[in-house]
Amino acid sequence: MKKNGLLIIILTFVLFSFTDIIHIKNERYEGHRPILPPESVTSNRNLYFVFLHGIDSWCDGSPFANMGFENIRRAMSVVGYSYHDNRFLLYSYMGGHIENGNWVPYPYTRKNTGQSLYLSVYQLEQLIENITQANPEARFILVGHSLGGRIALDFVSTTHPESRKKIHGVITLNSPLMGSTINVPGILMRILDASGSVWGSTAVKELIYESRFYQDFLQLRTSSIKQLQRDGIQVATFSHYKDYFVRSKTSCLIDAEGDPLTAGFILNNNPTHSKYRFNSHLQILDDQSVISYIVTLASPSP
Repeated sequence: MKKNGLLIIILTFVLFSFTDIIHIKNERYEGHRPILPPESVTSNRNLYFVFLHGIDSWCDGSPFANMGFENIRRAMSVVGYSYHDNRFLLYSYMGGHIENGNWVPYPYTRKNTGQSLYLSVYQLEQLIENITQANPEARFILVGHSLGGRIALDFVSTTHPESRKKIHGVITLNSPLMGSTINVPGILMRILDASGSVWGSTAVKELIYESRFYQDFLQLRTSSIKQLQRDGIQVATFSHYKDYFVRSKTSCLIDAEGDPLTAGFILNNNPTHSKYRFNSHLQILDDQSVISYIVTLASPSP
């Protein structure tokens, strides 16, 4: 068992070593800061936050034990939220239910996070519908890290108009919005799949397949983002320049001129320090620019 575990770790490292190194024009993002949302909420009393974790995460079924996003939740105190606020909802890849008017996520395992993206998006849709039934006045801000951000944006882009009206904003953090730039040899993927590793799962295969149609997918994603913005939904796609797992090309949406399509931007985009780091994938959760944007989005208008 120890040898198998070590093999999986080595193969996972090799997998990410095949990632294309993408360089984006750095000067376009120098000094770029979050822009204030053009439409603030009149009240956040019924404004819920849905926090979505990415692949290889897990949940024991309790509402807050595995919620994470700690610094974001702490910062929300300035706009009237508590650290264990019932308006903070933890997304589960296995769904959940309403208990005494509050959301309770079902437990999920690391393996569950590798299920098809379509099923994961469906689970988010069910969460929104369940909360809306319990509180018809509910509106939502979706905050997703890594694969969680991809699920959030896919849901908002494809859901029916009635559900879309309930969404005030969607923030993605180091999320593979354009698939994966990982160039994985077929034999390596088969080994990962046979080992039961989540890195050989259906979700990963779907992301890799999408990358073959990058330009077509970019056009569709751009059109979808612009429609969401016209509908009054605040969209921000943030990425960390040094993220080893999800490269900026796929996580921060930009136009043909290289400018951000959304209120999000590339963090720590310093051309003199181009080394990629494993911890950059998680560091974005503690970035003050990201936190400030989220707090502003939930701030009631005067």
